[in-house]
Amino acid sequence: MFLSYLVAGLKSIHPKFGDKTLSHIETASNIREQSRVILSTFISELDELVGEELFIALDDFHLVNESPQIIEAMDFLLNHMLPNLHFIILSRSALALNQTSLKARRELLELQESHLRFTTEEATRLFNSVFDMQLSREDLEALSESMEGWITGLVLFYLALKDKDSTAARKAVKESGASLTDVVDYLSQTVYGNLPEVVRDFATRTSLLSRMNPQFCNELLEIDDSKAILDYLISERLFTIPLDDAGEWFRYHHQVQSFLRDILRETLSREEARELHLKAAALWEKSGEHEEALGHYLEAQSYDRAAGILVGIFNDLLSANRLTALNREILRLPQGVLREQPMLMLFDTQLGGFDPVMADAEASSEKFEEAGESENRVWSLVRLAQAYFVTGKLDEAGETAARVSAAMPQGSPYRYELAATEGMIAAFVGQVGEADHFLDEVFQHRDELKGMEPETRTLAYCSLALLLQGKFHRAIELFYEVDRLLETTGLASTGIPILYGFISRAFSYLDRLEKAVETAGKAVALGERHGVPPMVFLNRAARAVALAFLGERGKAIEDASVAASVCDKYGFGPQVIYSEWYLGEAYGLAGDKATALKHLDRAALLLEHYGDARYVMRLLSISFTYQDLGLEASIKEVKNILKAVRQSGMGVARSIAFSLLFNLELASGSPDKAKAALEEYISEFGEDIILRSCTPEVGQLLPFFAELFSAGEHLELMERVFGIGGAKGVQYLKTLEKSADARVSARAQGLFKYVSRESVEPLVINILGPFQLRRGEQVLSSGEWKSKKALTVLKYLSLNRGKGFVPRDVLMDLLWPDVPPDSAAKSLNAALTSLRKTLEPEASRGESSYLVTKGDSLLLELGAGGWTDHELFREKLARAADAREAGDFDLYFNILKEADDLYRGEFCCEDLYEDWCLFEREALEAEYLDLAVNLATELLRRGDGAGALSHLEKAIAKDPGREELYRKQMIICSRTGNRAGIESAFKRCREYLKENFEVAPSPETTELYERLRKE
Repeated sequence: MFLSYLVAGLKSIHPKFGDKTLSHIETASNIREQSRVILSTFISELDELVGEELFIALDDFHLVNESPQIIEAMDFLLNHMLPNLHFIILSRSALALNQTSLKARRELLELQESHLRFTTEEATRLFNSVFDMQLSREDLEALSESMEGWITGLVLFYLALKDKDSTAARKAVKESGASLTDVVDYLSQTVYGNLPEVVRDFATRTSLLSRMNPQFCNELLEIDDSKAILDYLISERLFTIPLDDAGEWFRYHHQVQSFLRDILRETLSREEARELHLKAAALWEKSGEHEEALGHYLEAQSYDRAAGILVGIFNDLLSANRLTALNREILRLPQGVLREQPMLMLFDTQLGGFDPVMADAEASSEKFEEAGESENRVWSLVRLAQAYFVTGKLDEAGETAARVSAAMPQGSPYRYELAATEGMIAAFVGQVGEADHFLDEVFQHRDELKGMEPETRTLAYCSLALLLQGKFHRAIELFYEVDRLLETTGLASTGIPILYGFISRAFSYLDRLEKAVETAGKAVALGERHGVPPMVFLNRAARAVALAFLGERGKAIEDASVAASVCDKYGFGPQVIYSEWYLGEAYGLAGDKATALKHLDRAALLLEHYGDARYVMRLLSISFTYQDLGLEASIKEVKNILKAVRQSGMGVARSIAFSLLFNLELASGSPDKAKAALEEYISEFGEDIILRSCTPEVGQLLPFFAELFSAGEHLELMERVFGIGGAKGVQYLKTLEKSADARVSARAQGLFKYVSRESVEPLVINILGPFQLRRGEQVLSSGEWKSKKALTVLKYLSLNRGKGFVPRDVLMDLLWPDVPPDSAAKSLNAALTSLRKTLEPEASRGESSYLVTKGDSLLLELGAGGWTDHELFREKLARAADAREAGDFDLYFNILKEADDLYRGEFCCEDLYEDWCLFEREALEAEYLDLAVNLATELLRRGDGAGALSHLEKAIAKDPGREELYRKQMIICSRTGNRAGIESAFKRCREYLKENFEVAPSPETTELYERLRKE
């Protein structure tokens, strides 16, 4: 029957084909005994009638995979196959065919599930380019994760929604597409409906598990054949995914699990489902898997048991930064149960929801008091004081702080956290002396906090108090300590990392904008990693401000838009207040005044309980609208605000008022009044002036400051002013260089070199592989250099950039080792002149923005945004290692790929016989080999055996004597069923070692080969 159908298919394209074969079939008295004659006739007819390449596709082969006659017939055809004949066999189960000889002859190509699984990038191209369904990157990532690369699911998703609007598509993505009728029908009819009843029942009941193994399933379902059923599901490729190499633990595909759970809800009564969850919970708890048990107890609505387990794992989740998971489980507990667990109720106060904060903290303190847990009671009262503080109830905060002091046990570390909290409160309400008093108490006793649980929070609150007083440098110094503690101890609560956003703004105030962007960016990444939305939107808003100051309007608006969309979901709290503040600044600096005022007005409304803090929003509003209000009216209002906050501890408000008044007086054509405002500003705040805080266009300030500096006044400000002015300040610095005042002239000369260097186009140097230098649009390769010695100097300086200045003597010994010093010096000067002209032909004689001199030493500067590939390569390797250590394997994998793209070949490959680059070349090559191995390992973990082998081949080509690489190659071939590959890898290893070192492979390599060959 099988062969008859095969002949019929071929007759559709070759009508004369198969007559002899069919005649043999019809006349055969025993088809099985005469099968070889029939099959030989079939092959002979193919050879006679079919001259071109012929591809025969056999779909759904799993339906006949257990037929001995068909398998025997196919084995015969495959072993006697014509050169122009190709079979394409599609099957959900492992083929029973004899594939050994085909693999040995390399005539078999296997495509496993991993090869067919769509990546996010492939899914993006499918929907955006093929289907023309424009989904966002975020939606496509969510859909790919849900479908786990399942192409049929992706197509069904498209077919179900192709006529719907984008809102329906996004909603379906959010729901993981699991409820789409087409997906459900496919799984029901094609997958679930064809399973044996015992397998259907097993799959349905075990779908409530996040992972499973045979023993666990046997105990849960009270059966003894779970292993056989799981083996069947795996062999039939029925959406069951191994979780380990040993094949002991498994899980279901997300879509299938969702489908099966729907069936479970339909087929089991509520009580039956509850009993199954309770049994699963008890089994997980017995095996020490408390978090798994917790989920089942919650599903079974056994809330008291769930609360007990949650209290037991509370500290583990907290120390592992599982804040979102912890809060999610707490929110699933009824309030009545939660009220009996003060630790959980208290933690709930730390994650937003500020209306119930005070009640929960108060209630938890009473519970701790009843239980005699004085330390925890103090902790809850400190939280209560902080909750009052962040909601603007400052009187209540002060009263609660007094209660804490009375209840505080002698020597409690929370005493200093309380002092830091009171310092914040005092700074907000303008009690300068009180704020300093509390902060001094913390700093005098900070050694007592070393290694204690409240240390990080205490120092974070002190840093914030210093910020509120306008003491930016001290706040930043303390922030670095907090940052180091967070790196080593983890995130103790969501509140601390929000400090990053405040510090980012402090960096902006001090004109350290790149640092501001970096600090806020780090906090955004932390927030996204740990799922803490307030941390994400506040720090995105802070980063938007720094980006706007840097002139990167597009990126600033992008960050601001994301921050605003998330911030709108939260009603109140410091995160929202500061986010609205920063959003107002970001939009204003980017030129969108209407949106800026909307956010500033909202912040002012939220700040009505904070006294002088609300003035900050008004000052910022004036800074963006003074041209509409009129200079005279704006100056008058700023003076009135300054008068109101002059005695306040709200240092930020006073600082912004002074800065804005200075800018407005200058804009009104009153330089003397501007100077008076500046003098008063400096007398109060020293050099911590916020020139950027209100006026983004600094160009108008430069003439004023140039005149000020020419008179020898406030020379300490020169670096900051011209650092802000950038290239616009070059003409003024040229004039100041000629000043008769030696102090002014010396400072101007140094600043001119710095400013001109910062304003030039960045250099990008590729030295891994063929040399290439790019400066703006100009690209130079090795062959385009007039002086080879100049090129060598550039390469050497590039190599040693991280070590600082290079003495001229070193360069002379490198290039002219046998030449007298005077002659070598002249030759070096000629090479440096050529190098300067090549890098910067428009520069004056002897000047260069890229070659910095200090005495008789040289340093290569690349300009803002410049980089060298070998430095960037190592930076990415370090970042990849950090990502792996943090457990972020997606980031780890992506950075490894970026580093791999950078390594285009050997370091200084045009200088193979130069001693000066030999050590670096070998070191970089060793690092690249490690990269290739790590990338291969990660690709194999992701199911991409072909990709893993490709990277190992690169590594072997670089270091063919490294046995470890061949061993990894054999392991990958074994896991992907490529037995010929195992043989080939071992043979290559053996032959190379014999030809080059006259040794045999190590026992480790040989034993591995023998073991894999027998498996």
